[in-house]
Amino acid sequence: GAPEHAGTGDAQRLVHALGVLKEPERQVVLLHDLDGLQHAEIARFLGITETNSRQLLFVARRKMRAVLQPEEATP
Repeated sequence: GAPEHAGTGDAQRLVHALGVLKEPERQVVLLHDLDGLQHAEIARFLGITETNSRQLLFVARRKMRAVLQPEEATP
């Protein structure tokens, strides 16, 4: 779950990052990272393969990381 001490700005950034995801990606992130389900459980729940669940999570995390991490300043 989210840390209790997370600030409003952090929560808003997380909501924004989740908003850039396609619906299946968002579902997998929420089921895996918030609800703690394993990929086999997510696959059964969403009617997808376990491999597809893993791929969706990988892509979703990459998209979220790009939104959440400030761009590196180039010298």
